[in-house]
Amino acid sequence: MTVPADIQASVIPKILLMNKNLRNDYNRNVKLVILYSGKQRNSEWVMNEMTRSLESDSYQYSDIISEIIPVDLSYESNLEDILKDPDIAAVYFTPMRGIDIGKIASLCKEYKKMTIGGIPSYNDYGVTVTFDSRNNKLLININTEAAKEEGVQFSAHLLKIANIVR
Repeated sequence: MTVPADIQASVIPKILLMNKNLRNDYNRNVKLVILYSGKQRNSEWVMNEMTRSLESDSYQYSDIISEIIPVDLSYESNLEDILKDPDIAAVYFTPMRGIDIGKIASLCKEYKKMTIGGIPSYNDYGVTVTFDSRNNKLLININTEAAKEEGVQFSAHLLKIANIVR
């Protein structure tokens, strides 16, 4: 993961606001699911750091996310039941090994949940937004095909500053 979790946490609420469909559909705060593997120390650490950062009041727009739902994929989870909640706006993927990212991203598409990941290569598995850094600058990667499948329509401003991948 090339971008620290706290930096990603500061950007995620802004990205959620740049989804035109989210702005139109939600008159209240939204929920974010964080997927991690409790059997992998780095994955669990990122989940904890992301949760701590998003729950702090130090970020502008931090009040947009009303609830964070951590889901440990190292055990059988009821992810499909969780994704049925209409208030869930997005699903964040921590770094995980041995987990079928593509299969989970497809499930998220079925329920029209925006997918976000901390690993740039997750775009190749159908995750819509990932973070990277280049020359010490944050780079937002957007898979436009995945966004379309999730029903996500980003603002022109975000698409202008992002790196578009397919």
